Amino acid sequence: MSARANQLVPVICALLGAAGLALSVLGLEALSANRAFANPLTLAAGLDRRANMALAEGDLAQARALSTAALGQSPYDTSAWLRLALLDAQSDGKLDAAGVKALATSYQLLPYDQYVVVWRTAFCLEHWSDLPPEVRAAAKAEALAFAKTSKYGALQATLARTEHPSGRVVAALWSRRLKLERAR
Repeated sequence: MSARANQLVPVICALLGAAGLALSVLGLEALSANRAFANPLTLAAGLDRRANMALAEGDLAQARALSTAALGQSPYDTSAWLRLALLDAQSDGKLDAAGVKALATSYQLLPYDQYVVVWRTAFCLEHWSDLPPEVRAAAKAEALAFAKTSKYGALQATLARTEHPSGRVVAALWSRRLKLERAR
């Protein structure tokens, strides 16, 4: 092979790679236009929005059905798992085994989530006596992990607003710990 041909090999490989990528993108675009091949994450997101609307309107059965459908499309949808935990607690104010499982699953899937840390911390503290030790440990780890972030103020406010007696004791301890972590 000539020196000139050796110089063209990387260029040709790059062009073939780019062409392959372009064809792949075009193929995915064509598939996504066909409803049978719609992106499950997009479908789950649509179900999540509808479930949130149903929850806001007080239609708990519809919110539960849509959350379950979202999990059928995307089992890693932590917002759907958290919504199921919330729905469980709204029935009688307590978290039963299904609600605890949904909450625990949300921590297993995403133990540190900047988008739900404040809500999830508040929810855990208000249901502290219903939680097993592993969920309590996950809640504590997540809350303390955000001590030096922009979530600090919102977490402190959440801790101060805790109403459940057992959660209030924990919140006071965590508040002090957050302050110490932030000072380091």
